[in-house]
Amino acid sequence: MRYQIYVLNKKADTSRLEHFRIQAQRLRQSYVRIEAYETEAVMETELAQRYDSNLNEVKYYRSLTPSEITTYVNHRQVWQRVIDDEVDFAIVLEDDVLLANSFTYVPRTVTQLESEWDIIKLAEPYQRVKSVGLERIGAATFVRYPNIPLGLCAYVISASAAQTMLDWSDSFFRPLDVDMQWCWQPGIKVRGLRPYPVQMSHRLGRLPMPVALMKKHQVRRFVGFKEKIKYRWQKRLQGN
Repeated sequence: MRYQIYVLNKKADTSRLEHFRIQAQRLRQSYVRIEAYETEAVMETELAQRYDSNLNEVKYYRSLTPSEITTYVNHRQVWQRVIDDEVDFAIVLEDDVLLANSFTYVPRTVTQLESEWDIIKLAEPYQRVKSVGLERIGAATFVRYPNIPLGLCAYVISASAAQTMLDWSDSFFRPLDVDMQWCWQPGIKVRGLRPYPVQMSHRLGRLPMPVALMKKHQVRRFVGFKEKIKYRWQKRLQGN
């Protein structure tokens, strides 16, 4: 199976790229840099129009921040590259990650999995969540989540899932990692690989928690309550 490692990196973040390059060189991992859009550039172009503010008002408890919109646009850029490069799967990384030695085994582990998957989380940068083991591959355990963790710093995505997510997110109204929690809507299976081979470095300017967990924004309490009930009910019906 053909795969590629893609690293999202903004043009101005040269120190982050150098930090990643040193790690990749140590582990003898080749990668492709994808130039990430700057927030200002996205918000001033038609790219920001993919954000559906009208749907956001009725289906999400707060407006998305410009950085969340940019994050979604940037990951869509990677998914399109997966399709264009005709790989079977890709390892998608943001540039502020820390790679464990076990990262080198991820491609081989993925190819040996017997269980179905579309996206595999390789990190859990914020709140710890419970998981259920599905399959053991060497020292790694392939898991499913009763509640999918937030964060996008490291994941594996299949080519078919990349196309599915591109089609489904032609317009979007929630943060990308929250959309992954609603994985039954696009029809994908989000799993994980533990122990995680990737961690996120909070020393490189990353916030210590995702915007979704912060309380410094105006909220639509009724919409949030309604959608939380909907989420729990649909998740129970889908068995995800």
